[in-house]
Amino acid sequence: MSIKQKLNTLLIVALCCICGLLSFPAQAQEVSEKFVLLKRGNNQKNQIKFRVGEVFEYKVADFDFFIQDVIVDIQSDIIVLRENILKPEDVLEVNIYDKDERNQTLKNISQLGMGGGVLFLTGFALTSLIQDGNLNQLEGSWPIPVALFSAGLAMNYVRYRTFKQKRRNKIQLIILYED
Repeated sequence: MSIKQKLNTLLIVALCCICGLLSFPAQAQEVSEKFVLLKRGNNQKNQIKFRVGEVFEYKVADFDFFIQDVIVDIQSDIIVLRENILKPEDVLEVNIYDKDERNQTLKNISQLGMGGGVLFLTGFALTSLIQDGNLNQLEGSWPIPVALFSAGLAMNYVRYRTFKQKRRNKIQLIILYED
């Protein structure tokens, strides 16, 4: 086969692939999206979504502990879980420790403070060892890195753990259909 025949064959295959890709969106398919929306006021940044297939950890009035289950389906008035069926008004609290995006930001800031404190302390220790051969210079400079590390450690415990359904906090079931 010559180079010209190979290029023609490659061109025909490429055209067939492009035609196939262009005709694919023309096929109408029904797509739906279902999720549980934990809403704090009107701000969209404070909304947390739990989709079908995700782990949902909740507390109801009958029990003093959190129950962990997987969302199987969401209907207009109930949440169908693997081992339970819930109405949104029955849920008192939802564990959002791993789900809330703000927790990731707080975790990064706390790690930054702790890392800065460790680096600052290491820098002072190395400078003192290089200049004097001992850690005498560290006596006056240790409060700054310790304060940085302590602030980072304290921020590590300031995270959003639960979503309590009261006042402006609401649990909504959202079902979106697209044709």
